[in-house]
Amino acid sequence: STTQIAASYGIEQDNDLTLSDSRLSVSSNIQFGEAIGNSATNRIALTATDAGAGIDPTAAISNVQDGDTATVSSTSRMTAYVNAAADNSSIALNNNTNTSLGVINNAANTLTVSANTLDGAASTASVATGTDTVTADYALGNFQTAGGTLSSTATSTLFNSEKADTTTAGTSDSRVALNGNATTAEASANRVANAVQISALDNGATAALGNAQTSAAT
Repeated sequence: STTQIAASYGIEQDNDLTLSDSRLSVSSNIQFGEAIGNSATNRIALTATDAGAGIDPTAAISNVQDGDTATVSSTSRMTAYVNAAADNSSIALNNNTNTSLGVINNAANTLTVSANTLDGAASTASVATGTDTVTADYALGNFQTAGGTLSSTATSTLFNSEKADTTTAGTSDSRVALNGNATTAEASANRVANAVQISALDNGATAALGNAQTSAAT
């Protein structure tokens, strides 16, 4: 998976002109480049009034992701600028955000159970892969392996320049601000958010969450 993003955001002024008593802003632009090998969202939600003895429901989520031979590369290049001669003015390049994210395995797993009465089952749920096993009335297992190559690069260029030709005085008596800009690059072999939530007034059930992650990615 390969993603390459390049974008420019700017204000360009013609030659031989000067702005006066003006407010220029190239701000709050958001750029996001993402490359992901495997991605999954798994959800189970159970709601009952009585899930006690004799009913004994079970539930399980098993997420298995294998990215042993992945090639993931994400690149995001942002340019934000103002090219103008200004007098008694303000120029702002603020709060621009540039993010690059590269992930081999990405998952979000959620198991939610809600009841007034909840009892354990005679036969519990079980999820397994290889030597990893998760067993309970309500079981969630996440198993991720990553290999191959992984890279993430974010580059931001922000500047104010002016047309300094002979007919203008450039920028004078003005305020130039470059504040709150952010550049982030993340490269993660395995990335997951797991949640198990059991809610009951009378609870006799068991719950388990297992997470196994390995990586040989470079």
